[in-house]
Amino acid sequence: MALPRQRHPRAVALAQRWVKEAQSPRAVVLRGLAYFKTQGFAYTLLPPALPGDSVDQFLFETRAGFCEHFAASFTVLMRAAGIPARVVTGYQGGEYNPVSDYLLIRQRDAHAWAEVYLPHEGWVRVDPTSVVAPSRLSLGIESFADMRSPLRILDRNGSVFRAWRGAAAWWEAVNFEWAQWVLGYSTQRQQDFLAELGWEDVEAGDLLFGLTGEVALILGGLARVTLKSRNSTDPVVRAYAEFCRKLAHVQLLRAPHEGPLSYAQRVVLTRPDLGSDVAHITALYTTLRYAGARIAPSLLRNLVRKFSPRRHQ
Repeated sequence: MALPRQRHPRAVALAQRWVKEAQSPRAVVLRGLAYFKTQGFAYTLLPPALPGDSVDQFLFETRAGFCEHFAASFTVLMRAAGIPARVVTGYQGGEYNPVSDYLLIRQRDAHAWAEVYLPHEGWVRVDPTSVVAPSRLSLGIESFADMRSPLRILDRNGSVFRAWRGAAAWWEAVNFEWAQWVLGYSTQRQQDFLAELGWEDVEAGDLLFGLTGEVALILGGLARVTLKSRNSTDPVVRAYAEFCRKLAHVQLLRAPHEGPLSYAQRVVLTRPDLGSDVAHITALYTTLRYAGARIAPSLLRNLVRKFSPRRHQ
């Protein structure tokens, strides 16, 4: 719990002044929180660089950062005041998926806070981020991440946004169930699966031969489906393909691995001027394609027809 020698001199001096003025360790903790609350600190996911003494620079110069900055600097202040303190990392928030009844925790939900050891209380959680950006804890990091999302301009109470969220929840549920099935694919499950296919007593060679045939049939079917999809009569698919072609003409070609949402986010980050059109078209397409929303496909077709991106000069 000791601090490196000759490091963070300004932070150490500030903390030692609090010790002289405060009546108890808890009072020192409260002084620390008050410092973050009243000295113009700001929460940002794009903090300035800290090339020198990062703690002193953050506390007395830049005063802008995210949860790790606040937790680490607060811990340094408490240790400098003689109070045992540590940084704790974990997750805060998450998104409930009503389709499969689980809580989805993403990497963006990662969070850091501090714990201090107080007499007669033990380890006590203290989160300095809460006094700088209360909405970061009440709403979660999603509210900040959404500022860079191509869907940020959609009305969150509108039917298109609700339908899109429903489609996203359904897709997440499919991924979750698939992952659970693959990760839990034990020997017993393999045997049960083969038994359902009527292959209880099949020799390994026969099984391999049979699977080879099945794979060949599947690949043949996929080839036919792929060829058919190229000439699809689905107006939704055709409209989205035209949308992608228009973006390709301005050097924003969609990569083979990119889904509609990741493609839209890359386009918007590259060309913010296209954000509104790209977000509306992508949200409407995913809603029609995956959520089965009762929206006329002509709406998507008209949006794509009016979409005329131009190359940057």
